[in-house]
Amino acid sequence: EQDTGTHGVGSIFAWAKDLAEGLYSSVTFSWDRDFVADIAVRYNQGWIIHRVMNFVPSEEPYARGETLVEAGRNALLPRFLAPQKALAGGRVHMERFAGMPLSATTSMNLGYAGELYANFGFYGALTGCFVYAGLLGLLFRWVASRAIRSPLWWAFVPYVGSLAFKSEEGIAEVLNWIVKAAI
Repeated sequence: EQDTGTHGVGSIFAWAKDLAEGLYSSVTFSWDRDFVADIAVRYNQGWIIHRVMNFVPSEEPYARGETLVEAGRNALLPRFLAPQKALAGGRVHMERFAGMPLSATTSMNLGYAGELYANFGFYGALTGCFVYAGLLGLLFRWVASRAIRSPLWWAFVPYVGSLAFKSEEGIAEVLNWIVKAAI
């Protein structure tokens, strides 16, 4: 059956069938080997960082802060003022720094540790991760100090922090989200 782009009763049944099969497989632990392998690779941030460390600088030179400058610029400018800014999803960075082209429907990213390594190497990434965690800690402390006077500030933490505390997001996505969500 060819997909014509319309969403009718047939697509709802197909979605429900896929959902039921997925739930059954999860409850009974009857996953096929390829599915488990794909999930292990897809959600394993260590595997992605390993790819980056094997690819940079042997195949691609260090970016030397290029992606961080781009992330800062893109976080401050809305898309209508900067239509050329990169799209979220990590496709460009995964291909450039991990040598792994992704399909248009796949979203994977280097994560902040992988991106910092791609920019500054091992010691720069190590230092950068400490700085990143420190800045997020200071932001959390700033919110917590305000929450003492007004508990409504605690609503800020899950809303803004939901993306910032995940290791698999790129720096551009995190910075963009924090700036836009804080506004």
